[in-house]
Amino acid sequence: MRLSRQIFLRVLALGGVVLVLLLAGSYVVALDRAREARVQDITRYMNAIVAERDRQFARVTAVMRRFNEEFLADHTSDVAFSEADFWERFQRTSDGAVRSRPDRYATRVEVGSGRLGRMTAFVGDNQPVTDPDLRRRLLIAWDLVARFAPLLVPEGLYLHATFPENALVIWHPTFPWGLEARADLRMNELSTIGRTLQSQNPDRKPVWSGVYIDRTQDAWVLSHLAPLDHEGRHLVNASVDINLETMSSELLEQPFREAYTFLVADDHRVIAHPAVESQDPERIDVLRLDDVEPAWIVEAVRDADADNGVAVIDQEGTERIVFVAALQGPPLRYVLLYDRSRLAALARRDASMVLIAMLLLFAALIGVIYVIVREQASVPLRNIRHVVRAIGAGDYAAVASGERPLPTHLKNEIGELATVTRQMAAEVERTRADLESLVAERTVALEVANAKLSRLSLLDGLTGLHNRRSFDADLANLVTEARRGDGDFALIMLDVDHFKQVNDRLGHAVGDQALRAVADALRASSRKNDRVYRYGGEEFAVLVTRLGDHFAERFFERVQRVLASAEVGGRGLTVSAGVAICANGEPDASVLIERADAALYRAKVGGRDRLERFD
Repeated sequence: MRLSRQIFLRVLALGGVVLVLLLAGSYVVALDRAREARVQDITRYMNAIVAERDRQFARVTAVMRRFNEEFLADHTSDVAFSEADFWERFQRTSDGAVRSRPDRYATRVEVGSGRLGRMTAFVGDNQPVTDPDLRRRLLIAWDLVARFAPLLVPEGLYLHATFPENALVIWHPTFPWGLEARADLRMNELSTIGRTLQSQNPDRKPVWSGVYIDRTQDAWVLSHLAPLDHEGRHLVNASVDINLETMSSELLEQPFREAYTFLVADDHRVIAHPAVESQDPERIDVLRLDDVEPAWIVEAVRDADADNGVAVIDQEGTERIVFVAALQGPPLRYVLLYDRSRLAALARRDASMVLIAMLLLFAALIGVIYVIVREQASVPLRNIRHVVRAIGAGDYAAVASGERPLPTHLKNEIGELATVTRQMAAEVERTRADLESLVAERTVALEVANAKLSRLSLLDGLTGLHNRRSFDADLANLVTEARRGDGDFALIMLDVDHFKQVNDRLGHAVGDQALRAVADALRASSRKNDRVYRYGGEEFAVLVTRLGDHFAERFFERVQRVLASAEVGGRGLTVSAGVAICANGEPDASVLIERADAALYRAKVGGRDRLERFD
């Protein structure tokens, strides 16, 4: 005990000196790191907020691009509307404007009918609607806005279509814009839509408006517009309004009590600020950043390079640290001001916690050393005895991993014996582990092979489409979902015309090429949610879950266009098709197939290269 006490006292004295020196230097380092950690927390938070907004703007851009693509496809197709179709949805009001009928805003009809509620439209009193093409474009835009606008409503965004002829079609959940707009409103003469005109936007690029007040609904908004041209003619703009009041209330919420946030436009107009009690549309034109913040903050926000991430402006002698982030979509800057004195207090608190932790760790270390020194004489031999018993019982892993302690650190015969004992146990355990690993690898390889076989069993080897087995399973699932009220769907059956003649005249290799060409055409013509299958032989099937007006005819027209350009054996291909609809889970799968087949048979009998619906 005397030797262990002497060793312990020497360790304690030396450790105390080292600890004092370490604490003196560590406090300064901990203080600086605690402050930097808080700055990084704020930076990560703002990056996350801006990234979410950027993702939202990316979703907006994707919807607008899809809108323009489908508008162009419909505009260049043979889809036709009569003048009666137009006036069924529109009327000329007493003030000289042409507007949508009020019941179109209040009425709700099933998706696909083209008569969804919350739709309004407006044509200024200076724009006649005698041009059939303008009427047709308004009706095409009506159907597409009704279809795409609800996708953006959860984001607080409102989709509409604007026209260079001073016309607009809009879906809005709470405000009938087209019914309320002034008859003499000249939208195409204002800067927002004016920036999309060919004379002001020769590059035909999407544009962001500045912050402006929508006087019709007394709301302040930003607009994003994507012009669509065809053959040198400006057809329409896919347009989205961002409600700045909704976006501002979300951005002003933040988890740091020592900070506050605000939103400014690129011309330093204040969009949202905690010092402004209400976002009065009249004040937004005049309230600027220097009205609510000191000059040095205004200068810091103006000069911050925030295009590549959050800019941190930390000027000594100021009361606050400024964090600035730029939104990648609209021309807005998101700013957070953090109280410098509070930041210093939090850093001192965190540094003090580090010092306390180091003291506790040192105390624990001294205790461990004391126990080790006290047990220096008896513990090594006792441990070796326990290890020998464990090896005799076959517990090699515990010895090899160190779970059974051995005094291998001792520089004597006991240490050498302990080292050899552990090496022996480790070698035996390593051999056992290698065997287990080999068995595990072979098991995983077998599972991967089985999974690959399972996937291949659902695919057609020639065309790469899903096969009849996959079709039967998916059709049964869709019928079950329809019976639960999850939506109607349709089955389109298609058959390659004169396929036997192709095989007999040109050979089976060309016949296989024809089947692959039809499969490629079906894939290229189907929408994202459509499912395409090779039903068997030269027969194919398509399951459609998003039913709109003439969905089957539009799909078939796209297939015809693709196949018309496919050359198989020196000639194009045609297919015949039949469609049947499952509404509310009726009929069941087998009857639905029979109906689609019956319609397909009528298409064959009726001259082929056509589509028939089951009546």
